[in-house]
Amino acid sequence: MIKTVFFDMDGTLYDEAYPKVRAELLTSEYIHERTQVGVCEIYDTFRRVKSVFTKSCSDAMRKNNRKMWFDETLRELNISGITGEEAGEYYWSALLKELFDFALSVWLTIEIVRFYCYNNTVKDFSAFNIERKREEYDNTTSAGKNY
Repeated sequence: MIKTVFFDMDGTLYDEAYPKVRAELLTSEYIHERTQVGVCEIYDTFRRVKSVFTKSCSDAMRKNNRKMWFDETLRELNISGITGEEAGEYYWSALLKELFDFALSVWLTIEIVRFYCYNNTVKDFSAFNIERKREEYDNTTSAGKNY
C-alpha cells in the first residue's frame, strides 16, 4: 500500500540541470571526435539553437525535441556523417548515466524514511544520513561503486 508520494519538481533535493548540461557537453565531445569541429563551437551552437527552439516553439513536444536541436546544430555547422537522431541518442544515453545520482537520491530518501519512520524527512535529510546510506549501498551492491 502506498503511504507517501514524494515529488521534487523544483530541484530542492536534486538539481537535474547539471546532468543535462553535462550530457550536452559529452555529446558535443562525441560530435567533435567524429568530425573534428571544435567542442566549444559545437556546444555554443547547440546552446543557441536550443534557446531559439525553447523560446519560439509553443508546442512542448517540438520545444523539447533534442533530435531537432541536434539536426539544426549539425546543419548550421555544416556537419555531415552524423545525424541529429544519432546525437540525440548519445545525449539520452549520457544523461541516463549522469542521472544515476538522482536514482540514488530517490533510493536514499526511501531508505531514510523507512529506517527512521519519518513522515517529514526535510529537517532530517542531513549529509551525514546520506553519506551513511551511500556507504551501506556501496557495501551491499557493486552498482553503487559507479557514482
